[in-house]
Formats: sequence, structure tokens, C-alpha cells
Amino acid sequence: MQELVRLGRYDWALTVGFYAIYHCFLAICALHGYASRNQSCTVTLILSLIDEGKLGFEKDLVLRFDTLEDASETPTLRMSREQSTYGVASTVDTDRLDEVKGMVRQVQKATIEALS
Repeated sequence: MQELVRLGRYDWALTVGFYAIYHCFLAICALHGYASRNQSCTVTLILSLIDEGKLGFEKDLVLRFDTLEDASETPTLRMSREQSTYGVASTVDTDRLDEVKGMVRQVQKATIEALS
């Protein structure tokens, strides 16, 4: 992600950040005996594990990744990634990238703790 930012490829950097978080979520699913082939199912399972007290993630962090709704006032990371991938605008706000980097660090840290 850092190299893509350095190269000015902000759209790809955003995508890399999204998938870094998503793969952390998939690792947690696997830890609990689940396999997911769908982003919505993965997020639903992560939120369920939090609600059941089986995962010590902050729910807000997951909801910043994806609320599972398209009518959110603040775009989720999923919405931003879809816009940068499929939309006509090719620019990504560097402040948004800084936010995504922070999210990646938080999720990776929480994932490492969950897997330990």
C-alpha cells in the first residue's frame, strides 16, 4: 500500500487496504471454523462473533469497513473501494488513504491478538 501511494496509484492503494482488512476477517472466520466466499457474509459473521463475545474487535471498526447498507451518510471502505474500482472518477483523497492505513493497522493488530 505504501509503495502504491508513493507511485501515486491511490486507487490501487485503497484496494490493497480493503483486501488487507478483508483477508484478516477471513482468517478470523477460519479460526472459528467458517469459510466465506462472500464479503457480506464475512462481515455478518464478524459482527455476530463480536455480538456473541467471541471476538474482541471494536464493532465501529468493522462498520467503517462495511455497514452492509448502501444508504450510509459516510462512505464505508467497501463503498470507497467500489467507487474507485468501478466508478468514473479516478482520484482518491489522500486523507481517506491515511484513514484506511490506520484501519489496516488496527485490524491487523486485533487479528493478531485474536489468533494468538
